Amino acid sequence: MSALELVDVSATERGDETVFLDVKIRNIGSKTSVLKRATAIVSDWRTIDVCLEGAPLPVSSTYKMTFPESPKNRKFNVSTEMHDSLSPNEATRVRIEVGLDVENPDIDAIIFRFTLQLNFDAEGEMRSDAIFISLPGEVSPPSHWEQLRKDPVTQECAEANLKNLMYMLGLPGRRSKDLQEVTDAL
Repeated sequence: MSALELVDVSATERGDETVFLDVKIRNIGSKTSVLKRATAIVSDWRTIDVCLEGAPLPVSSTYKMTFPESPKNRKFNVSTEMHDSLSPNEATRVRIEVGLDVENPDIDAIIFRFTLQLNFDAEGEMRSDAIFISLPGEVSPPSHWEQLRKDPVTQECAEANLKNLMYMLGLPGRRSKDLQEVTDAL
Protein backbone atom coordinates (compact mmCIF):
# COMPACT_ATOMS: atom_id res chain seq x y z
CA MET A 1 0.00 0.00 0.00
CA SER A 2 1.30 3.50 -0.77
CA ALA A 3 1.29 6.25 1.84
CA LEU A 4 2.77 9.69 1.30
CA GLU A 5 3.86 12.06 4.02
CA LEU A 6 3.94 15.82 3.44
CA VAL A 7 7.21 16.61 5.20
CA ASP A 8 7.28 20.39 4.66
CA VAL A 9 5.91 23.26 2.59
CA SER A 10 7.66 26.62 2.71
CA ALA A 11 7.59 29.85 0.71
CA THR A 12 11.00 31.41 1.19
CA GLU A 13 12.26 32.28 -2.28
CA ARG A 14 10.97 34.88 -4.75
CA GLY A 15 11.14 34.92 -8.51
CA ASP A 16 10.22 37.79 -10.83
CA GLU A 17 6.71 38.64 -9.57
CA THR A 18 6.36 35.10 -8.20
CA VAL A 19 6.91 33.05 -5.05
CA PHE A 20 8.32 29.52 -5.03
CA LEU A 21 6.68 26.94 -2.78
CA ASP A 22 9.23 24.34 -1.71
CA VAL A 23 7.39 21.03 -1.14
CA LYS A 24 9.07 18.01 0.45
CA ILE A 25 7.30 14.63 0.26
CA ARG A 26 8.22 11.13 1.39
CA ASN A 27 6.65 7.77 0.50
CA ILE A 28 6.32 5.83 3.77
CA GLY A 29 4.33 3.03 2.12
CA SER A 30 5.37 -0.21 0.48
CA LYS A 31 4.24 0.58 -3.10
CA THR A 32 5.14 3.24 -5.66
CA SER A 33 2.91 6.29 -5.40
CA VAL A 34 2.08 8.80 -8.14
CA LEU A 35 1.52 12.51 -7.45
CA LYS A 36 -1.33 13.81 -9.61
CA ARG A 37 -2.20 17.34 -8.61
CA ALA A 38 -1.41 20.23 -6.29
CA THR A 39 -4.28 22.53 -5.32
CA ALA A 40 -4.04 25.81 -3.43
CA ILE A 41 -7.23 26.10 -1.40
CA VAL A 42 -7.44 29.86 -0.81
CA SER A 43 -9.39 30.69 2.34
CA ASP A 44 -8.80 34.44 2.38
CA TRP A 45 -7.08 37.24 0.47
CA ARG A 46 -6.84 41.03 0.53
CA THR A 47 -5.61 43.50 -2.08
CA ILE A 48 -3.17 46.22 -1.05
CA ASP A 49 -3.62 49.01 -3.61
CA VAL A 50 -1.12 51.55 -4.88
CA CYS A 51 -2.05 54.93 -3.41
CA LEU A 52 0.43 56.95 -5.45
CA GLU A 53 2.00 56.27 -8.83
CA GLY A 54 5.41 54.65 -8.57
CA ALA A 55 4.94 52.95 -5.13
CA PRO A 56 7.27 50.60 -4.61
CA LEU A 57 17.26 18.70 -1.89
CA PRO A 58 17.79 19.11 -5.49
CA VAL A 59 14.48 19.95 -6.98
CA SER A 60 13.10 17.05 -9.00
CA SER A 61 10.29 18.99 -10.72
CA THR A 62 8.99 22.53 -11.02
CA TYR A 63 5.34 23.38 -11.68
CA LYS A 64 3.55 26.69 -12.26
CA MET A 65 0.39 27.83 -10.50
CA THR A 66 -1.41 31.06 -11.44
CA PHE A 67 -3.65 32.96 -9.01
CA PRO A 68 -6.20 35.48 -10.30
CA GLU A 69 -5.35 39.17 -9.94
CA SER A 70 -9.08 39.89 -9.40
CA PRO A 71 -10.62 36.89 -7.62
CA LYS A 72 -14.40 36.60 -8.05
CA ASN A 73 -14.93 35.00 -4.62
CA ARG A 74 -13.36 35.26 -1.18
CA LYS A 75 -12.60 31.51 -1.29
CA PHE A 76 -11.44 29.65 -4.40
CA ASN A 77 -9.12 26.87 -5.58
CA VAL A 78 -6.24 26.97 -8.06
CA SER A 79 -4.74 23.69 -9.32
CA THR A 80 -1.79 22.46 -11.34
CA GLU A 81 -1.24 18.95 -12.64
CA MET A 82 1.75 17.00 -11.32
CA HIS A 83 3.56 14.03 -12.83
CA ASP A 84 5.96 12.63 -10.22
CA SER A 85 6.25 9.17 -8.70
CA LEU A 86 7.92 8.02 -5.52
CA SER A 87 9.13 4.49 -4.88
CA PRO A 88 8.81 3.03 -1.39
CA ASN A 89 11.04 4.81 1.11
CA GLU A 90 11.90 7.52 -1.46
CA ALA A 91 11.72 11.27 -0.86
CA THR A 92 11.44 14.12 -3.36
CA ARG A 93 11.42 17.89 -3.47
CA VAL A 94 9.26 19.78 -5.95
CA ARG A 95 8.90 23.51 -6.52
CA ILE A 96 5.68 25.25 -7.41
CA GLU A 97 6.13 28.72 -8.89
CA VAL A 98 3.11 30.79 -7.88
CA GLY A 99 2.28 34.02 -9.69
CA LEU A 100 -0.64 36.17 -10.83
CA ASP A 101 -2.52 35.74 -14.08
CA VAL A 102 -1.43 39.23 -15.23
CA GLU A 103 1.98 40.92 -15.38
CA ASN A 104 2.69 44.22 -13.63
CA PRO A 105 -0.74 44.71 -12.02
CA ASP A 106 -1.55 48.19 -10.70
CA ILE A 107 -1.50 47.11 -7.04
CA ASP A 108 1.03 47.06 -4.22
CA ALA A 109 0.29 43.36 -3.59
CA ILE A 110 -2.36 40.76 -2.90
CA ILE A 111 -1.87 38.68 0.23
CA PHE A 112 -3.18 35.13 -0.16
CA ARG A 113 -3.80 32.65 2.67
CA PHE A 114 -4.19 29.03 1.50
CA THR A 115 -3.52 25.40 2.28
CA LEU A 116 -1.74 23.25 -0.28
CA GLN A 117 -3.50 19.97 -1.04
CA LEU A 118 -1.60 17.25 -2.86
CA ASN A 119 -3.52 14.45 -4.55
CA PHE A 120 -1.87 11.09 -5.21
CA ASP A 121 -2.80 7.63 -6.43
CA ALA A 122 -6.50 6.86 -6.94
CA GLU A 123 -7.96 8.83 -4.03
CA GLY A 124 -5.14 9.85 -1.69
CA GLU A 125 -4.72 13.44 -0.51
CA MET A 126 -2.75 15.39 2.07
CA ARG A 127 -2.82 19.06 3.13
CA SER A 128 -0.36 21.55 4.51
CA ASP A 129 -1.01 24.03 7.28
CA ALA A 130 -2.08 27.56 6.23
CA ILE A 131 0.48 29.44 4.11
CA PHE A 132 0.66 33.20 3.38
CA ILE A 133 2.27 34.77 0.32
CA SER A 134 2.09 38.19 -1.32
CA LEU A 135 1.98 38.64 -5.08
CA PRO A 136 3.33 40.04 -7.32
CA GLY A 137 6.05 41.18 -4.91
CA GLU A 138 6.72 42.10 -1.32
CA VAL A 139 3.97 44.08 0.39
CA SER A 140 4.78 47.55 1.73
CA PRO A 141 5.00 47.53 5.56
CA PRO A 142 2.47 49.21 7.89
CA SER A 143 4.85 52.18 8.43
CA HIS A 144 4.51 53.05 4.72
CA TRP A 145 0.70 53.16 4.97
CA GLU A 146 0.84 55.07 8.29
CA GLN A 147 2.87 57.77 6.54
CA LEU A 148 0.45 57.96 3.58
CA ARG A 149 -2.52 58.31 5.98
CA LYS A 150 -1.24 61.79 6.84
CA ASP A 151 -1.81 63.05 3.30
CA PRO A 152 -5.46 63.94 2.51
CA VAL A 153 -4.99 62.74 -1.10
CA THR A 154 -3.96 59.21 -0.06
CA GLN A 155 -5.59 58.99 3.38
CA GLU A 156 -8.62 56.85 2.42
CA CYS A 157 -6.60 54.40 0.31
CA ALA A 158 -3.86 54.12 2.95
CA GLU A 159 -6.39 53.46 5.72
CA ALA A 160 -8.06 50.70 3.67
CA ASN A 161 -4.67 49.13 2.89
CA LEU A 162 -3.58 49.28 6.52
CA LYS A 163 -6.86 47.65 7.62
CA ASN A 164 -6.49 44.86 5.02
CA LEU A 165 -2.82 44.32 5.88
CA MET A 166 -3.45 44.14 9.63
CA TYR A 167 -6.37 41.76 9.12
CA MET A 168 -4.29 39.33 7.07
CA LEU A 169 -1.27 39.53 9.38
CA GLY A 170 -3.57 38.75 12.32
CA LEU A 171 -4.58 35.36 10.88
CA PRO A 172 -2.64 32.22 11.86
CA GLY A 173 -0.39 30.44 9.38
CA ARG A 174 3.12 30.07 8.02
CA ARG A 175 4.30 33.17 6.16
CA SER A 176 6.72 33.72 3.31
CA LYS A 177 9.98 35.22 4.52
CA ASP A 178 9.02 38.79 3.56
CA LEU A 179 5.58 38.58 5.23
CA GLN A 180 7.15 37.08 8.35
CA GLU A 181 9.54 40.05 8.52
CA VAL A 182 6.60 42.49 8.27
CA THR A 183 4.74 40.55 11.00
CA ASP A 184 7.82 40.46 13.26
CA ALA A 185 8.25 44.24 12.92
CA LEU A 186 4.77 44.91 14.39
